[in-house]
Amino acid sequence: MGKRRSRKAPPKKATVKLPTSFDCPFCNHGGTVVVKLGKIAQVGHLECRICGVKSETRITHLTKEIDVYCEWMDSCAEANKDDDEGFSDLEEDAEELKRRKVVCLALYCYHLPAINTQ
Repeated sequence: MGKRRSRKAPPKKATVKLPTSFDCPFCNHGGTVVVKLGKIAQVGHLECRICGVKSETRITHLTKEIDVYCEWMDSCAEANKDDDEGFSDLEEDAEELKRRKVVCLALYCYHLPAINTQ
């Protein structure tokens, strides 16, 4: 009598590896933003090797590198959106500073001692 045939082991599923380095939106270099996860301290560190931009965010045990990068991109987009809306306020602040500078210069000139020219 013959031997029983053993079944083949099922093929292993391919695991998708998520990237850990990304493109920097500030200096436009590819693959320069490196994300490191501090699981014990529950902090995700993000840094660009070229321009030196750094960011930190709170993480959980489920957070991956791509999550930290996406959160950083969202916060950058929100900051840019806020800057566009507040541009008129910046112009008003600049005019106020110029006015104060003129007033300060006038007060400074008023309090200068007279110079004797003989």
